[in-house]
Amino acid sequence: MTYRRGMETITAEDIVIQPFTSNDIEEVMDIEHASFKDPWSRGMFVREIDTGNFYVLKEKTTNQLLGYFGCWRIFDEFHIINLAVTPCYRRQGIGSLILNHLLDIAKKKNCKRVILEVRSTNVPAQKLYSKFGFEIIGKRKKYYSDGEDALILEKKIV
Repeated sequence: MTYRRGMETITAEDIVIQPFTSNDIEEVMDIEHASFKDPWSRGMFVREIDTGNFYVLKEKTTNQLLGYFGCWRIFDEFHIINLAVTPCYRRQGIGSLILNHLLDIAKKKNCKRVILEVRSTNVPAQKLYSKFGFEIIGKRKKYYSDGEDALILEKKIV
């Protein structure tokens, strides 16, 4: 798969997935605020630094942050707690790359299902998750601070 960077293209081999560190905070905060109506606070990200549950995707040669994701394993369930792609790299397969990686992690950890919440109005994200076999299993009424509902999505791991 190839991704555009201006007039250039990069491939999956040009991308590295690595643990989230304090050096990534500023870029992650920028992407978070550009991506979500109800963004995580700096403190929330700081608490994730040493957990081993949060990762960033970077372009190897430029060190450009392409996206990030966080996940928690709770017994045999795998929860995607946050996932975002840098705005200029959206709709180019980065989200799919992240989800493939997340599903691989879940399988390696012998999880039986992957769970996440998504805004009921976030149709692009819902389409991406649907493409990977996620199904709506419920709704959390007024889940977000602005009163919007969250859809609960699940993918069973076989």
